[in-house]
Amino acid sequence: MDEGVRFVTVEALLRHKDVESAREPLLQLLTNDKEDSRRIKKRIIDGFADLGWDVKGFSGTVEKMLADLLPGARLDNHGKIKRKQV
Repeated sequence: MDEGVRFVTVEALLRHKDVESAREPLLQLLTNDKEDSRRIKKRIIDGFADLGWDVKGFSGTVEKMLADLLPGARLDNHGKIKRKQV
């Protein structure tokens, strides 16, 4: 599927803030080796940080991605992405 369509879909899922239906599919997309769009992965990371959604079940993989996609960010004890404090 087209990268633009995938990006708009990610935006829509985050905008609706429906953690129960969106969390798992977004994490699967984020951690999928076949997803090559940095823009999509960055948007998912930003969305989870903004919304306070946890990444439990994907913590190890997401934690490795943070340095590249959201420098200075970390996972807290609840599996939530916390941005670097400035």
